Amino acid sequence: MLDIDSTDDPVHGRQEGRYFHGYYGHYCLLPLYILCAGRPLFAQLRPGNPLSARYVSREVERVFAPAFRFGTWRRLWLALAEAQRELGLDIPAEATRQMRDHLDDIDLDAAARYERRLRHDVMAHIHLFGDVAPAARPVLHLGATSAFVGDNTESHPAPAGDAQAEGRARDDRHPGVVPAALRRRPRQGRRAGGGRVPPSRVRGVLPG
Repeated sequence: MLDIDSTDDPVHGRQEGRYFHGYYGHYCLLPLYILCAGRPLFAQLRPGNPLSARYVSREVERVFAPAFRFGTWRRLWLALAEAQRELGLDIPAEATRQMRDHLDDIDLDAAARYERRLRHDVMAHIHLFGDVAPAARPVLHLGATSAFVGDNTESHPAPAGDAQAEGRARDDRHPGVVPAALRRRPRQGRRAGGGRVPPSRVRGVLPG
């Protein structure tokens, strides 16, 4: 009987193909092993992304890669801050400028260190984003919950078709970061000083 399985191969540098694996709790590669009665017959070195162990396309792997996922989080935080600033909240222009300048400046090693200390992936990336956009630190994720970035990223992870059709793409790497489903059903909000905000002003990027 053959035993076919993959397991972690921890890495300690910036090797190509490394990913942070939530189950094992560290950066690793994910080689495939085939054994018979405990004796190794075959081994194949593979990237540490769990999806690499499945029959998935390159496009799917790209969408679920850490750089794409966390870059999308940052674009959602920027969209949130810009909408809040437009609605009258005290969001400094310098804060959104710094956020925009560092959307893809993501140090995954530093993120892993933050996550080990804080025990929370979203809080880890809020701190990490604040390190490169200090003016935005007091307003990052303001009024939102973890579901704001998690659900918006995972429920509509690849809206490239919608974004291209509507001409709404923010950039080639993260097209249509504001999910189309939210754009089509804008919700009412409240002004900072009270009173209802017309749905057209909310633009579907605020949680709630």
